[in-house]
Amino acid sequence: AEGATVQAAADAEIAEVGSIGGDGGVIVMGKDGVHAFSMNTSGMYRGAVSSTSPARVAIYGDEEGAR
Repeated sequence: AEGATVQAAADAEIAEVGSIGGDGGVIVMGKDGVHAFSMNTSGMYRGAVSSTSPARVAIYGDEEGAR
C-alpha cells in the first residue's frame, strides 16, 4: 500500500492473502530500516537485530520479541 507505514502495508498484504483463503506471514523492511511483520497463522519464526538494539526472536503470534 503506497504511502502506508511498513506495518500497515504488511497487515494489508496478509489481509489480502486471508481474503482468498490463504495463510502465511511476511517480514518487511522499509527503505528507512524500519521493520515489521504480519501473519494470519498461530506462529512464524522471526527475528530482528540492529547495531543499536539486542537481538530479538519470536515464534508465536502473542510474543512481542521481534515486533
